[in-house]
Amino acid sequence: MKKVVNLIATIALLVFISPVSQAASCNLSDVTVDLGDGESAEANDCSVHADPNNNDYINDINTDFGLSAYTWEESKNDILDGSIVEGIGISGETLTSGTWTFSGTLTDPFVIVLKATDNFASYLFNGQQDATSGTFKIIFENANYQLQDLSHISIYTTVSNVPLPAALWLFAPALLGFMGLRKKTKS
Repeated sequence: MKKVVNLIATIALLVFISPVSQAASCNLSDVTVDLGDGESAEANDCSVHADPNNNDYINDINTDFGLSAYTWEESKNDILDGSIVEGIGISGETLTSGTWTFSGTLTDPFVIVLKATDNFASYLFNGQQDATSGTFKIIFENANYQLQDLSHISIYTTVSNVPLPAALWLFAPALLGFMGLRKKTKS
């Protein structure tokens, strides 16, 4: 009986003192954009995802943030292989915080995604015109409560859909009417 009690006490002790990875939560200030003149703005919204890959996230952005039907395109920098892709740069003493830069100009809305370990966090910016740089801070910890290094950063920008002019909708029926008149005059 004493052995059983000791075994249960040992198991309970191991369960309560063993490090467990905490679920991360994001703060709007984890990623900022530089507005110039020393001013910066934080994200309007953020969400955390426990997913080893965010390859299909481009299809979920509108749903994730409750947006209308925007079309998105991705620019990505894979920090792990050291490449600077599509104009995204990272600088800082560590890969847990630092600055990001984008060679183009980000227009509203845009989403910045930070990936570390098997998690990623997405940050929506809406209302920050002409952003080209900002700061980032990783929020993901391992089982020993150590911050994980950034492995990927992606920036999703909206694609400008060229609207079909209203005049075309008016022009098409008129054109069809002229074609009908032409056929009527021939017969």
